[in-house]
Amino acid sequence: MELLAVALARVASFLEVQALDPLGKTSTLDAFRDIGSRYSFAKVPHTLAEIDFQKGIELQAGNCNGIHVDKLTVYSGGIAVDTRSSTDECEKVLQDLLALVKEAFGATVMAGRKTFASQLIFRGEMRLTMLHPVLHMAMDRLADRVWRNLKHPYVLPHGHNGSRPRPSKDRAVGIPWNGALIELLEQLEASLSA
Repeated sequence: MELLAVALARVASFLEVQALDPLGKTSTLDAFRDIGSRYSFAKVPHTLAEIDFQKGIELQAGNCNGIHVDKLTVYSGGIAVDTRSSTDECEKVLQDLLALVKEAFGATVMAGRKTFASQLIFRGEMRLTMLHPVLHMAMDRLADRVWRNLKHPYVLPHGHNGSRPRPSKDRAVGIPWNGALIELLEQLEASLSA
């Protein structure tokens, strides 16, 4: 298996956002401006109309100690950090943010329960049709539909024996990943390889 890219690495932590500034030392807009400045975010909220904790307040395209942060989203009940590197780096950004608010506002809030999600793009030799027999039929139907509608040859390796040309063995799969799943994917690939 070859990892081609990390399309998304996300850590979401449940915490009480109001506790980030427990004594009201700054306005909400000033706090987001300070965070935006600290992490060089290209997009930060500039008006109160952009502040909606229910929908989430997004800061985009920043940097934290060499870690590119695609998006930092603040909700009333938590914070989500998105990168394209790893969930470990997302956690480092979250910890740095909590240290910042502790220093600036005296916050004692700690990251609560966390959820992790990631999407990987990888190349492998696994035969997905071995997972379940119905997958072979579904893949053949998908290949036929793509051929009919788009006039684009698409046949999975080890798939249809028709006269259409075979594509490369590349395929993109979005799956949850916490940074330690590569070994499991390699084992799966080995068990499904011909």
